[in-house]
Amino acid sequence: MKSGWILVPVLLASFSFAGTTKISGTVVDNNGVPVPHFTIEILPLDMASSGGTPRTKTDEAGRFSITVPNGRNDEGSLYGQRWLLYPHQEKDYYPDFSSAFYATGKGLAQEVQLTPEMRETTVEIKLGPKAGALTEHVTDSLTGVTLNPEFEFAWASGDPRKRMGVRMGDPYRVLLPADTDIKLIVQCEGHKPWTYPGTINVTAGQDIKLDIKLEPLPEIK
Repeated sequence: MKSGWILVPVLLASFSFAGTTKISGTVVDNNGVPVPHFTIEILPLDMASSGGTPRTKTDEAGRFSITVPNGRNDEGSLYGQRWLLYPHQEKDYYPDFSSAFYATGKGLAQEVQLTPEMRETTVEIKLGPKAGALTEHVTDSLTGVTLNPEFEFAWASGDPRKRMGVRMGDPYRVLLPADTDIKLIVQCEGHKPWTYPGTINVTAGQDIKLDIKLEPLPEIK
């Protein structure tokens, strides 16, 4: 491992396998320029994992390296042959693309195919389209006090997999898949639910500012 690389522990013990392979590579933008400080999440496609998803980060030169289980078990069955690598960095408009909510058909996942004989492989991950963001404040319509509501997002297409619920503080900032019609419902205890009229559609790298005022429920006497 080269000096200066930033690694996050992989918790190999959670996989209970002996064989491993090191996956190394570089994350680059659409112009081929290496991108530093990106999180890389590694998901197995042919085995179950426990104890958390392996992940690492790129260094100042956009490089990363991580060791994953790969080989044959005592019964001779293969494991760890196929992996998906997802880069994400929310402040740069790259959400966790392993979530079905952000899967637009232009995903950033890089699939890596391994064999039991491979001790190391190198890949290049090219960043694709960015997401957009919805941001600003949610307040009580009478008092102006800021609230911490629950946001419920859903694709207008009605696909049940394309839904996401998230609770945010103030100011809120949520990444949304770009060029996609999204429905929004905001709820907070003691207030009437608020539904966005129509759909929200953000462009890549765009912030849409949306101040939301929730009407308090009438007091029960």
